[in-house]
Amino acid sequence: MSTGTPLNANQYIEVQLDDLLKKLEDKFDKDGFAFVGPLMYSTDDFVRDLIESRPTKRNALLVVLETTGGYIEPARRMVSVFRHHYSANVEFVVPSYAMSAGTVLAMSGDAIHMDYYATLGPID
Repeated sequence: MSTGTPLNANQYIEVQLDDLLKKLEDKFDKDGFAFVGPLMYSTDDFVRDLIESRPTKRNALLVVLETTGGYIEPARRMVSVFRHHYSANVEFVVPSYAMSAGTVLAMSGDAIHMDYYATLGPID
């Protein structure tokens, strides 16, 4: 981090999260993507733009996911984006919870990494 203009709290947190995501990318040898929030309409457009704007891509993607859920259609479209750009391997890390449509999104992956306290929602 530079000693230039001081960062506000949100900027500081974003820098820290970016650094942690880069460490995960190196450890798993995959591109990293973190999503925290509800799966709402237009979320899928944001995800598509972000994935497609990456200047280079590895063969695999690691998605850190924490969501209370939301609509299934944006989740389905996010899966399409992930599989279009990373057909070889898509894995999910669920540090705390991925409920409802988030459960469906995580289950679309080739692997889900969770600890004993993390949870997925019921599929009913």
